[in-house]
Amino acid sequence: MLLHTFSVIARCRETGRFGAAVASHFPGVGAYAPYVRSGVGAMVIQGWVNPSFGLHGMEMLERGMCSGEVLERLLFRDPGRELRQLAIIDRNGTVAVHTGADNDHARGHLSGEEFAVVGNCLATESVLSAMAEAFRKSVGPLAERLLAALIAGDLHGGDRRGKRSAAVRVVALADFPYVDFRVDHHPDPVFELERIYRVNKGLLIDRYEEWVESVRKGVPFPKSSPPLSASFPEPGAKISGRRGGDGPSARQSGEAH
Repeated sequence: MLLHTFSVIARCRETGRFGAAVASHFPGVGAYAPYVRSGVGAMVIQGWVNPSFGLHGMEMLERGMCSGEVLERLLFRDPGRELRQLAIIDRNGTVAVHTGADNDHARGHLSGEEFAVVGNCLATESVLSAMAEAFRKSVGPLAERLLAALIAGDLHGGDRRGKRSAAVRVVALADFPYVDFRVDHHPDPVFELERIYRVNKGLLIDRYEEWVESVRKGVPFPKSSPPLSASFPEPGAKISGRRGGDGPSARQSGEAH
């Protein structure tokens, strides 16, 4: 399976949460590329994908191996290592990245403090630099910083063949899903992903702690919660954050979170 993909992984310095965001011409990229585990780390695997890398890599991270050791072990006996592209961040925020020489141009990766952006078959080499800059300058929750990077990459051309799918995942508590949204097939998947996030944020994310507490206490979720249907805009309504809007990529600062 060939995943021409651009993606970002990161650890939030303030909360310790891990996350990943990806987009691709390949449908359903969220099922194959991102791997994120609470308190353990995050990975993206792309290029000519070896699906076993995700599960084995996360298992090694959970055993306490650093990202560099995990990367070395995954690639050591792999005859297709030059076809692979993967990025790993461990529980300490240390990043290890590999872009094999046989990935399609433009290809590459950039890493910074507790984050990395990677891509292949990109429209231009500026895709990765735009993503890195957007992530560094953005503020707010990790999911919104990941989306800011993904949007920046998309606006600079992203996958040169176009996009079909996108996904964003951030983990908080191990037993309670947090941010986990996917667009499996759409003509504008990155901005559809951001729309889905914005529409559902008030109920599914902003009140996460209330939900966790209600589950643990064995009581219903507070009745003051708005019904899910109330979160959706009227057909044809404009959603902020789309092209030319004021979405996550516009909320920027020099500080990292």
